[in-house]
Amino acid sequence: MKQTKLTEVEAVTDLNSILFIDDEPDTLARLKSIFESHYICHIANTGKKGLALFNKRQPPLVVCDVNLPDISGFQICRELKTTKPHLCLILLSAYNDKESRLEGLEAFADSYIDKSLSDKEIYLRVRNLHPNSPELANTDEDSQRSSLEKELNHAFTTIYSSSTNTSATLEDLALQLALSPRTLQRKLKEESGLSFTQHHLNYRLKESQKRLQQGYSSTDISEMLGFSSPSHFSYCFKKQYGMTPSAYLHSIK
Repeated sequence: MKQTKLTEVEAVTDLNSILFIDDEPDTLARLKSIFESHYICHIANTGKKGLALFNKRQPPLVVCDVNLPDISGFQICRELKTTKPHLCLILLSAYNDKESRLEGLEAFADSYIDKSLSDKEIYLRVRNLHPNSPELANTDEDSQRSSLEKELNHAFTTIYSSSTNTSATLEDLALQLALSPRTLQRKLKEESGLSFTQHHLNYRLKESQKRLQQGYSSTDISEMLGFSSPSHFSYCFKKQYGMTPSAYLHSIK
């Protein structure tokens, strides 16, 4: 199996990411396949590369093999925990003996996982320790969302699903919601504190993430979602998410 290479992207903190450090290409490929649908996965095949990538990306959780060719997983655990005591670090090994588990715990590892476990159990063990699990975040976000925000998203989606619309206006949105433009502006300010322009931009940027994953180019997206140009879309995207559209695509691969 071809060894996965490290992806060079812009330095940015990824709150829902995981760093995997392992010298076995098959193990890295397996871990990536288990987690990539829910988390941004960063990978390194040596301890030194893992530490360098950690310093660059600052993920909240690290899964590290115990037996690496250059630095042991125990040493990496101690080094990272010394500087980042709140970091969640899980040691991974094919040897699930009592001595190794104790050494891992003495190195301040949060958990010790046997590689022989099923994909499902590995996923659940890591997910339950991740401080920013997207599954919990999405549930919390949905529960706190106002009914107006849900209606806005539905209305925006209806507008942009029409081939005759390239950019939604306040009047378009008010028509979809059966409100007058003035009433809609007032409700937006009262219930969210955000203007139509801010809601509109937030919707388009969230929608742009989906369309990037679907394979659309920045030029396509800028036209479909009413940005004045591809460069304007890229500027807004980077300002919102801290990375360019191309860097975002690299980060989720």
